[in-house]
Amino acid sequence: MKRFSLLLIGLFAFAATTFAQEETKAGFVTFEKDVHDFGQITDEQDAVTSFTFTNTSGQALVLNPPKTSCGCTTPSYPKEPIAAGATETIDVKYSTKGRIGKFIKDVRVYAQGYEDPIIIKITGEVVSPQAVSTLPKKQGNSLFK
Repeated sequence: MKRFSLLLIGLFAFAATTFAQEETKAGFVTFEKDVHDFGQITDEQDAVTSFTFTNTSGQALVLNPPKTSCGCTTPSYPKEPIAAGATETIDVKYSTKGRIGKFIKDVRVYAQGYEDPIIIKITGEVVSPQAVSTLPKKQGNSLFK
């Protein structure tokens, strides 16, 4: 019984250590925000936003090409190594042309030496230009600035 208890304690200690390492390893960067809502926009111009992040990995970091949920979303990311503690941005462009309706798109951000991505999202609704003229101006919607 004593051996079983020691084995059980050892197993819990191993699992806790492994979980802590995985949790630390997954967070290689910290984003200021991980979702951007464009609100209602027209299909006359592309929607573009920036996601600012800080390298929290404790070492220089090289990002791999981000993966998107469709070809209508294009990320632009830093290709040079990012120093520990440095702040950078990932720009995300959504092509609105002919895409009337609501959208939610994912961008999965990967880094060398890390298996799990960090996911950032863009959301909004593309409306016809005629519908926009009847909408109240929404603060924070770059289309109406």
